[in-house]
Amino acid sequence: MNQHFLRQPFKFELDGLFRIYRQYFKGLALVSFLMNAVFLGWFNWQYMGHVQNQSSSIFDSEQMLFLYLIKVGIYLLIIYPLLQVICHELIIQHFKQMKPSISYRSMIIHSIKHGRKGLLAHGMLVLFLLFFYMLFGSMIYFNFYFGDPFDRLLISFIISTVLFFLPLAYIFYRFSLVIPIITLEQSSFWQAFLRSWELTRGGYFQTLGKLIWLYLTTIPLQLLEGLIFEVAAYVSFQGFWLQLFLFLFEFLFIPLLYPLIPLFFNLVYWDERTRKEAFDLRQKLEQEI
Repeated sequence: MNQHFLRQPFKFELDGLFRIYRQYFKGLALVSFLMNAVFLGWFNWQYMGHVQNQSSSIFDSEQMLFLYLIKVGIYLLIIYPLLQVICHELIIQHFKQMKPSISYRSMIIHSIKHGRKGLLAHGMLVLFLLFFYMLFGSMIYFNFYFGDPFDRLLISFIISTVLFFLPLAYIFYRFSLVIPIITLEQSSFWQAFLRSWELTRGGYFQTLGKLIWLYLTTIPLQLLEGLIFEVAAYVSFQGFWLQLFLFLFEFLFIPLLYPLIPLFFNLVYWDERTRKEAFDLRQKLEQEI
């Protein structure tokens, strides 16, 4: 028997997430950078121009909120599903063929080849969650009768996030394995959603705790980004070099965080199938046969 098969079965651990990311860091980081280059370049260009033209604080706040919503939307609808498709193939190749490295070209080709169905499925999920979030938010918005429209919108956004974060996060978690299922099992959309719901049964709070821990490990980098944004917001046109540093930091370093969540949920998929279906054993037997 191949000596690789004498390894202990893969058990999901958060240190495994960073171990795999570190092993394939070069390819994943480059792919993430390329996917984000156009969007982050546009976002930071808009931001830097906006900081230098603060004619109205309300207008500035509205425009900045709009820019951030566009940024989040691009990540959720385009970048996240493509990265999850890539991470899934990376993990399969890692455990199936024991490849020490996978080129970024192979990752990009795979995302183009298999990303369409993943984009559609994840887009359906995001739009479904967004519909309920906006429904709840609009109900809160129209029940406030004080302040200007932007203040009411901001209050509605905060209250909706606080009240409905756990329910919407629960729905997202139950359907978070749709992309790996579609990619590997060649299921239809409906079958993939049903199967994801079945595979994720019973692990919500444990997974949520691990996601919180994962978020905490990235806080230093996020705090640095927030600090730079706050300082840049108070400098005048003469603060060009500080704004340039902000642009480069956002452009080069923040995309390094983007593969973590897609990789995490692909490991959840592997772990759930390992525990419930002996998936790792099936993969080994298929290679032996």
